[in-house]
Amino acid sequence: MKRLYGVAALATVVIIGVRGARDPAKTLTAFFLDIFLAGLLTPLVVKMRWTGTIMGSNKLANLAPPAALLQIVLGAAYRQEIWGILPHIGGAMILAIILLTVCVRSMESGAPHVKRSAALLMTQFLTQIALGIATFVMKLLDFDTNFWFTVISTAHIIVGATILPATVLFSRIEGKRLSG
Repeated sequence: MKRLYGVAALATVVIIGVRGARDPAKTLTAFFLDIFLAGLLTPLVVKMRWTGTIMGSNKLANLAPPAALLQIVLGAAYRQEIWGILPHIGGAMILAIILLTVCVRSMESGAPHVKRSAALLMTQFLTQIALGIATFVMKLLDFDTNFWFTVISTAHIIVGATILPATVLFSRIEGKRLSG
């Protein structure tokens, strides 16, 4: 059964990538489809990896998944030209503060699996930030018809979609660490 969830999660990531690689019509339907696909990935990954409760006991770690979902909504709104870039950047700053705080606390806990999970989440998030900055700069320089712009912006969309399930899993790991 876990293999089926894994295949479904991989298929969802491929669909997200294909949608990101082409220039979709700027419609409300495309906006909701972007959010739906990113949201669909989360239960597939969580079901594949964990059983039991989803959220842990760390309140700040529990804020990470809703902040990541909000960030996906703001990114999709920017991509579909519903809103500007500033709400997306502001959401990234809020998510960065939450993740930095939680991950630094977790890395000081001493448990190797928690340290590894925190390091992976921070690496994933910093990669996402770097891809977002590269996408934004390329768009400012009018390189948004370039092949590399398509590659980098597609990678930004895919990594962004995987941050939501990563924050849910990390919240679960952090909750187990705190509860003993």
